[in-house]
Amino acid sequence: MRHLLVSGNSYAGKGALCVALSYLSHNEEPVTIHFLTADLSDLKPQFVPLEKQAGDYIDSLLKAKNPDSSFLIHDISDIVRKSPLMKKFRNSSYSPYALLRLFADLTPGLPDLLLYLDTDTVIMKELGPLFETPMEGHEFAGARDYLGRFWIGKNYQNSGVLLMNLKEIKETGLLGKCRDYLSEHKPILADQDALNYNVKEKVFLEDKFNEQHEEKEDTVIRHFTKTIRFLPFFHTVNVKPWMTELVHSKLKTHAFDELLTQYEEHYPKLEAAVHG
Repeated sequence: MRHLLVSGNSYAGKGALCVALSYLSHNEEPVTIHFLTADLSDLKPQFVPLEKQAGDYIDSLLKAKNPDSSFLIHDISDIVRKSPLMKKFRNSSYSPYALLRLFADLTPGLPDLLLYLDTDTVIMKELGPLFETPMEGHEFAGARDYLGRFWIGKNYQNSGVLLMNLKEIKETGLLGKCRDYLSEHKPILADQDALNYNVKEKVFLEDKFNEQHEEKEDTVIRHFTKTIRFLPFFHTVNVKPWMTELVHSKLKTHAFDELLTQYEEHYPKLEAAVHG
């Protein structure tokens, strides 16, 4: 059994669906996708947790391929509301839902080893080689950040794809240190900066496990991060995997057409399940 970890609010159902569909397209091993969510509507009205009906729909897709697979929602509202981090990021452009991964050590029912994925990632190949990464004595494994390696430091890691050794993390207190760090500082990249600052024992993954620029022949996971373009003028591009038209026009790729076809079939059904 493999375990994936994703997080977010109700809007993240789009990304969770893409993660699930892309896993099913390239992997046979049963999987449990753990979804961390919380009700933070006291901060902003749109900060509501992923609906149970959405989780049930994705769960049915996973079970249709393998009855041993499942999609589990972990509502950690009570845990995160006790943290000063949520109020601190009330008026930040950085979503507090990105911080939920920093509460994985406090979340009951999570396994010792799991692969955290941002909801703007797409699995393109079998994940077996990634899960075989030696993790004994290491807190997490991650790839270098595409832009950060140039502007911040050559060993600065992207937090959008992390193979997490939760057993080791609990022993070192890494996530607790990250929460404390963010209580005292407000770095630009929040959780990513906190993880890079506090980690002591880490593994570097090849870029193919977190390709943040453009997919290649050997890409295992494509991460749709915000990127910088210099031509015809300096600008940023922030396209997510479910944005079919922009994936074609801005990223100029058809590598995800099969996934997009599946997404366009299933997302309306997921929405219908949620809203009746």
